[in-house]
Amino acid sequence: MAGHTTTSTKMIDEVANGVSANLIRNYKKAQRPLRAAERAKFPHLRVAVLDSATIDMVEVELDRDETRIQRVLDALSTRGRQFPSSGKSLSPAGWAGATDVLNWLLKSFPKLDAPISAAVQQNRSFRWSPPVRTHHPTTVLKKNNREPAKFAYGQFLKSIQYALDGRSNAEYTADMAAKFVLDSLSGQTTVHSAQLAVGILTCLRHVDDIAYLRCAVMVKNLRSVTLIAEEVYGLMRTPSPRLQFERPAPRSIQTGEPMVS
Repeated sequence: MAGHTTTSTKMIDEVANGVSANLIRNYKKAQRPLRAAERAKFPHLRVAVLDSATIDMVEVELDRDETRIQRVLDALSTRGRQFPSSGKSLSPAGWAGATDVLNWLLKSFPKLDAPISAAVQQNRSFRWSPPVRTHHPTTVLKKNNREPAKFAYGQFLKSIQYALDGRSNAEYTADMAAKFVLDSLSGQTTVHSAQLAVGILTCLRHVDDIAYLRCAVMVKNLRSVTLIAEEVYGLMRTPSPRLQFERPAPRSIQTGEPMVS
């Protein structure tokens, strides 16, 4: 799901150099002593810099980009990662959903419109269990009249895994989401790449707000922070019913009378 937001090597180098310089200038302010458990695990270290500090520094560097899209994508990637609640991670807990994204957007981009007065709370949900065997298409038609390609399940699954990276139960959710999308295309041996992209986007809106937003920026080609904020408002005003995946129940083995020769 590559798009206009592809990061250039030059930008990556500039951001890395900027963060490194910032760390050197503000090292004493950014560091903190290791806790006892951390010292036991890393005896050669005395102090550490929190992930949250480097996340902030990266966003400062990305804020130099005119569209600010890279900053939002980076935040969805880093702040959108969920960590165990046991306190073992040095990083802050990740965003849970659209409300957290909205709060960050309004804080980071004060010129955005005021938040909606109240979200429409919907507790609807539905369950889905994959068929015993998922049928795959054989051919994918590409955009811009490019040559048709053979459907590659591994590549298709990886695109979903990217969107769910760092989210709770990501591996299982990605596997089930892939089966869900392909099940909706059953009977079609030839599909368009747009069908696959929209299928993933639709599924993720039912599953995970953060993964949906990561995907929406690319699939919908959102070119401004305002458009991304509108997607967040939409998630809050009209949330999709939650899709709950269930593994297929094992099939019972049919038995009969033994054959007598």
